[in-house]
Amino acid sequence: MTYVVTVDICISEATPEMDPLQRAGAVALIESGFASVDGIDGPDGMEVELLDTIVGVYPGGALLKVFVDAEALEFAEGAVRDVVSEVLRRSELLVDWTVERCEVELHPELTQESLAAADGPDGPPDDPAARKARHAEPTAAAEGGEYDARAKAEEVRARMLVLADELRSFPPVMFGVQGDHGEEDGDDYGFAVAPEDATLAAGALIYATEVLIDELFEVHILEQEDTNVGECDGPLWHLEDLPDRYVLQYDTRFARRFLVTVIAMTTRFTDGVSAS
Repeated sequence: MTYVVTVDICISEATPEMDPLQRAGAVALIESGFASVDGIDGPDGMEVELLDTIVGVYPGGALLKVFVDAEALEFAEGAVRDVVSEVLRRSELLVDWTVERCEVELHPELTQESLAAADGPDGPPDDPAARKARHAEPTAAAEGGEYDARAKAEEVRARMLVLADELRSFPPVMFGVQGDHGEEDGDDYGFAVAPEDATLAAGALIYATEVLIDELFEVHILEQEDTNVGECDGPLWHLEDLPDRYVLQYDTRFARRFLVTVIAMTTRFTDGVSAS
């Protein structure tokens, strides 16, 4: 089964944050390190196949998306952690970097259910447009009950309020909350925002960022078909919305660079660096 393992590696606290040139060098070092890996040995000699790696570097470290084929989630996570640690150890310039987080994003039971249903009546439609429409539809309750829109909205709202704590690059005033200079300004302009609403907006930004990055992994569709966006028959979420003028140039290499850029930019939302 294929798993996507997210790895967050950080530079030492005593090391200054990287400038753009250093970040580009870090990307090259990490990518070359993974390129030199022929295979990964899991527990008890279990082989874990390394399928692909996408690297996004920000001033304080790097975020990796590692695609592996393994027989179990635990094998995938452990093997990826080991190989990342080995890549860092081999490079003198990365030896002080540490693995802060390593986790599998896909739930194995849900993935197995999806694979089991792929050829059945509940499988996803082949047509990309129909697949998108189905993805946007509200799902019914687990026991076949009606979809509870209010409960789902409250669930998403609670999730966004929690995620708001991760946004460190924008203060509440950027979302319309009155500052410390007095309430007159808010009354004059008439658009002051309640702190809770600003918190919800901050969480929504982080939530949308996570969705965007996950959906941009459609790069693998281009790789599988060895084509570009203009000639791709597979379902694409965002790449097909780019300007049509250069659609034939949106190939796998472009899609990878685009994804890395999005990761690098959006990571600034949570690392405390001003994103203005």
